[in-house]
Amino acid sequence: VKIVFEINRFKDLPALGQAALLTSDEKYALEAERRMLSWIEDNPFALSVNWSSALEISIRLISWTATLLLLKKAGFNIADNLKIQRSIYEQACYLAADLGTDKVISTNHLIGEAAGLYVTASLWEFNNNRKYAQAAKCILEREITKQTFPDGVTREASSWYHQFVTHFFDLADRVALSQGKPFSQRFQARLSSMKSFLPAM
Repeated sequence: VKIVFEINRFKDLPALGQAALLTSDEKYALEAERRMLSWIEDNPFALSVNWSSALEISIRLISWTATLLLLKKAGFNIADNLKIQRSIYEQACYLAADLGTDKVISTNHLIGEAAGLYVTASLWEFNNNRKYAQAAKCILEREITKQTFPDGVTREASSWYHQFVTHFFDLADRVALSQGKPFSQRFQARLSSMKSFLPAM
């Protein structure tokens, strides 16, 4: 199932947004829209394996959001498509209800899930988006110190997971700063330590 998950993370989709922004060619926007609508058609709400992991939903939402914002900046606002709007809302609601907060030991999954929910709920308007953003922000504030040592190194003791969660925290931080709603100084200090450790690995 990992192969299926990797494809459905849409990690390559933002490249279409970048291409549209660089070239002003509509074909990139149309291709991004085609891929998203195809996914929506093939994955009805909660009825495929691509709804089985909150982390996968989170990463997909981040990819979609980055792509849609790049396309909007390029003058192609496919985010107005009602099917895409509905899917973002459905995925965000599902993610909010399936956060891994019930685990005995929290891991990188919870960080990734909360980051995706925070980014999505902060950058799109939909029912309960502010509530979701605030809940996700609280999780990120808590987990950045709970899941790392004082020197910023992740407690999972994995170089791959260290960069994985650092990038999630950094993305959430960038979104918060862009909206004038920064994370706490404690969060900022720990994130700075996490970033400092990246080149030392």
